Amino acid sequence: MPGPDTIATGQMRRGARAGALARAEAFIRETRGATAVEFALIAPMLLVTIIFIMSIGYMIFMNQALDYATQKAARQIRTGQVQTDAITTQSAFATQIVCPLLPSFFTCSNVIVNSQNLGTLASITNDGVYPYEYNQFINTPQTGLTVPGLSNASTTFCTGNGSSFIFLQILYPVPFFLSFLSSSTIATTYNGTQVYLIMSTATFLNEPFSVNGNC
Repeated sequence: MPGPDTIATGQMRRGARAGALARAEAFIRETRGATAVEFALIAPMLLVTIIFIMSIGYMIFMNQALDYATQKAARQIRTGQVQTDAITTQSAFATQIVCPLLPSFFTCSNVIVNSQNLGTLASITNDGVYPYEYNQFINTPQTGLTVPGLSNASTTFCTGNGSSFIFLQILYPVPFFLSFLSSSTIATTYNGTQVYLIMSTATFLNEPFSVNGNC
């Protein structure tokens, strides 16, 4: 028969195994800190989602601000104010007319202006294109408007005379908050950087003012 020492040793071993199992079961059942672990797992995705929603909201806000400025600036061409003030360049138009209408966080030097004179009703009805003059501003796949050169040095600025039909296009590059968006199809290269290009347009008929435009 085993001696008392052997029996005691066996009991100690069984007790140690039982204690280890009990501790393991207690560890498995333990719920303290579970919330912190779960949050650590989902926090990165939650943060990216929040920033993505903020980025989209920011772009929409910027586009609405540009729409407002474009409509107000177009009125100053339509009423002859721009022609009267002898504003003859894209940069001057952006600085004096467009930028004061934009929120302060817009960088005025990045505002791109493209304005073209289609002529008067008398001239365009005899050009062989009427009434499709505005089709020239639609891109080849017919999915949107043609984007002009992304600098004021490569665009046109013509405000027309009284009773001229005008096409005004104002663009602005918006930087991305999230780097992965810069590789998406909505990205455009501007000065070597991937940006989201917002664009606002206005088409209108100048009032019959007497002052001549710059073209």
